[in-house]
Amino acid sequence: MVATGFAVVIKLVTGGTCTTTNDVISVTGGTCSTIPYLDSYGDNGSMAMIDYTGFGDKITKQIPGIPSISLDFGGGLDLTDTSQLSFWNSLSCTTKITRIIKITDGGKTATHKGYITGRQTGSTPTGKSTFSASLTAVALPSLA
Repeated sequence: MVATGFAVVIKLVTGGTCTTTNDVISVTGGTCSTIPYLDSYGDNGSMAMIDYTGFGDKITKQIPGIPSISLDFGGGLDLTDTSQLSFWNSLSCTTKITRIIKITDGGKTATHKGYITGRQTGSTPTGKSTFSASLTAVALPSLA
């Protein structure tokens, strides 16, 4: 078993009903499986700026584009843990399906829906096996 001391809980949701209102996700029901041994996560957002010009302009102007949101998470890898093994195997599928991941941090839960767009395993100099994964959102996350 890998002890991390990390107080954040990240869960994979399966079998829930998803609704989207104004591009914000809402999930009811389903089964949550905790992804164990996490020790880091990053909830990333960015917005591209779109160039535009008008007749007679002397300089390019910009307007905000559509936001892009991703979630990166990682930690200790222990494939003897059935929940982590199941999650890791689901990342290996060649069939692309959307995943729902809930992050609970500081009493608040953020729900993300998207595609797993990257995954990696590795090892530290001390011999700890590690994993990391990235999810690119298809809807704006909800916070409750």
